[in-house]
Amino acid sequence: MLWLGGVLLSVFGFWLGKIVSQSERAIEQKKAVFEKFLLSCPTANDAYRLTPEQLETELGITVEKQLGLLALYAGPKVLSACANYIFALTAASEALDQNSEPMAAEFQKAAKCYNRMIFEMRRDALGWSVFGVSGEPDNGELLTTKPPES
Repeated sequence: MLWLGGVLLSVFGFWLGKIVSQSERAIEQKKAVFEKFLLSCPTANDAYRLTPEQLETELGITVEKQLGLLALYAGPKVLSACANYIFALTAASEALDQNSEPMAAEFQKAAKCYNRMIFEMRRDALGWSVFGVSGEPDNGELLTTKPPES
């Protein structure tokens, strides 16, 4: 009878290993899709550099090439954050140019949406990992290189 317990335990271990292996593969694919999207997507700083027409072209190419994979792998919160970022970036590009003041309100909104998009991607990709994040982001902080006020 002991042999039956050993066989059942080994079958259970085999199936558990398969599940974990497939989950790891899916997470790696998700991370690759997110990375590819972020590398091709204009950043909030591009609102100063690109005209609305240039931004529309860059976003159109990015969205056209990446949207299918992003929709396949990303959760609803990631897709919502991406849409919010695209809307905020488009609005910032229409309001800003190279002569606009640094850290303008439109830029800050786009930058916060960008940070939120990255946060949601990280939460989605690393949700089951030790490195996963929980809770809500502190969206009051911007990822900038602005020196602290003295």
